Amino acid sequence: AVFEESFDHAQAEVVCGPADELGTDVLDGLVRLTEHSLLTRVDDAVGGVRFGWLETIRTHALERLGESGERAAIEARHVYAFASLASEAAAYLPGGKQAWWLDRLVADDANLRAATQRAIAAGDVEHALTLVASLWRYWLQTGRLSEGHEFIRRALALPGAEAPTTLRVRALDAAGGIAYWS
Repeated sequence: AVFEESFDHAQAEVVCGPADELGTDVLDGLVRLTEHSLLTRVDDAVGGVRFGWLETIRTHALERLGESGERAAIEARHVYAFASLASEAAAYLPGGKQAWWLDRLVADDANLRAATQRAIAAGDVEHALTLVASLWRYWLQTGRLSEGHEFIRRALALPGAEAPTTLRVRALDAAGGIAYWS
C-alpha cells in the first residue's frame, strides 16, 4: 500500500520483508493478489514486470496498514528501497546506460518522489541526502529543476544535515548542479 502508482517484485521484497517474516514468498503473494484482481500487472519500458493497485484497493490497504501499527516501519523500508535504487542509478546517469536508467527511474517517479518526501518528513537525514544527491541528474534530464531544487533545499535544512559528511558534500554538489542548469 505504500507504493505510489506501480512497483516491481524486487522493490516489493525490500518493502515487505523476508518470506519468513511474512509467512509467504513475496512473488507468490503478488501473483495471488493479481489472480484475485487486487493488483494489476503491466510490462514496463525496460523489460520488467510491474504491479499496481486500483486506488480504492490501495486506500483500503493503507487504512489496514495504519491499523496494524506497522506503517512507519513499512514506509521506512520504502524509503530505503528507493534510496538504494536512486544511488545505483546515479552512477549511470552521465554514462552510456543513461537512457535505460532514465526509463527505469521514470517508471518509479511517483515512488521516488514519495520516498524523498517521506525521508524529509521523518527527518531521515541519511536517506534524504542520499536521494537528493543521487536524483539531481534525473531531475535535470526530466526538466524538473524546480522540484529538485526544492527537495535539495528541504533535505539540507534538516537538523543534522549540516554535519560535515561526504553525503552532505554530494547533496551540496547536487544543489550546485541544479543551480547551474537553472
